[in-house]
Amino acid sequence: MRDKNGKEIYEGDILKVHYIGETGTAIQEVLFYEGTFAVNCSEDYKPLLNEVNRYSEVIGNIYENADLLEN
Repeated sequence: MRDKNGKEIYEGDILKVHYIGETGTAIQEVLFYEGTFAVNCSEDYKPLLNEVNRYSEVIGNIYENADLLEN
């Protein structure tokens, strides 16, 4: 799967997700969840990666840029 800029997305990547119809963005981690790749938005909400990849861009990964998730 690729982000909006054509960059490949992998488990552990950190995405900046641009939500449609909303003015904000969110920084989220890609994870393998219940047999598929998803975005870790909250404990109860993990949208499938293919639902948000067109509106997202890879900005790092959890191994080299963990500080991006500290909000």
